[in-house]
Amino acid sequence: MKNKIIDKIGNFLKREDEYIDICSFNFKYHENNQTQVNFIEQDSSNYPNLVYSYSFENQKFDNCSRSSTVKSSYRCKIDYNVKNLTSKNEYCMKKSNLFTTDRWIKYEATNGVQTANDLLDLISNNVKNISKLRKRPVIAYITAINSNQKPDQININDGDIEEFVSLMAEIDTKEEEIDVILHSNGGYLQSVYKIIELLRSRFKIVNFLIPLKAYSAASMMCMSADEIVMTPESSLSPFDVQILSPDDNEIYLPSNLMRKSAREAKRALNPFCVFMPKLLFKNWTWNMVQQTNLLCDISDKNNLNYSLYYLLKYKFKEKAFLNKDFTQAVNMLSYYKLFTSNGRKAYKITQFFIKLGIDISHSTPIMCNGVRNIGLNTVVADDELLEQLRETYQLSKVLFQRSIISKLYVSTEKKFYTYNKTMDEK
Repeated sequence: MKNKIIDKIGNFLKREDEYIDICSFNFKYHENNQTQVNFIEQDSSNYPNLVYSYSFENQKFDNCSRSSTVKSSYRCKIDYNVKNLTSKNEYCMKKSNLFTTDRWIKYEATNGVQTANDLLDLISNNVKNISKLRKRPVIAYITAINSNQKPDQININDGDIEEFVSLMAEIDTKEEEIDVILHSNGGYLQSVYKIIELLRSRFKIVNFLIPLKAYSAASMMCMSADEIVMTPESSLSPFDVQILSPDDNEIYLPSNLMRKSAREAKRALNPFCVFMPKLLFKNWTWNMVQQTNLLCDISDKNNLNYSLYYLLKYKFKEKAFLNKDFTQAVNMLSYYKLFTSNGRKAYKITQFFIKLGIDISHSTPIMCNGVRNIGLNTVVADDELLEQLRETYQLSKVLFQRSIISKLYVSTEKKFYTYNKTMDEK
């Protein structure tokens, strides 16, 4: 049967003076007894997503006609599984869920070079698909991690709050759950707190979907999640405190390094110092030493307390925290981390994320198994969701490479982007 079909289609192609390798089939029968055959052209250099449909007048495969379309859902080689002919689908197709840079180049070879607006539309479609798969509204917050943008332009900051408000305003007030696609290198603790409280003031359940990276303060944001959905390649990171360098306003350094440097500077400033220590920064003064120590102490304490607050209130659902904000709950944290079971668990999780950064590196990747093993509710995305998350990351990466866009905000209803501290709606 397979050879008969190939011969029929081959005869058609000879008449059209064409030749295409057939690698798979999908049969559909219609009420008028017409038969339709779909297959994917798999030339590795051209048209990786081109779908040809061959229609026949009857089940004897007479009078072949052809139409073609491009379907982005078919990404790679498709296997065929031959069965006996019935009135239903005869050949089952399997599709890859990996959208690589190579696949994207081939996609553009077929569909033309995609403009920024085209890419925004494709990302928006992916967000809609994820919303359908998850059966809840979705907001995507994606930043240009690997670009030449300044840190303040890609960090989580207070400027993001207005965009979250705008996206949330389009969501039906009856919705009680939301997914947030998060891809960020981090930002400011206070801004993260405001965004979390904004989401929680509206939704009972907030999940975070991580296509590739949620680092530093973005990892802390995940401490407030009901569920963290990750891909096999995605990761969180430690969230030990990073403080702006006094010598360079674009470089952040670990608080433990700043504190150590302040100790060395204090020794150097002592007029009775015999062995001059090697200083990390020049021009230290007594005021700088005192300010650095005070800043490190306050930052480390806030970092610990914010994480404990998110975990106790949103993961462990401690009743004493449910109707309190951070300023009201902060005085209770010391007691809970010492004398309650959930408090000790929250403290263990927090210390893991902080100490790992101090002992190894602030950018140490913590993969899905590591996040799950420490006690957070973490799952790996299923095949369909995995494909959509990977595509969303790939499309956003291309968008950032081809434009000066620094941040992307997308929901099922709206698309925003920011660049050079300017806000546009598309």
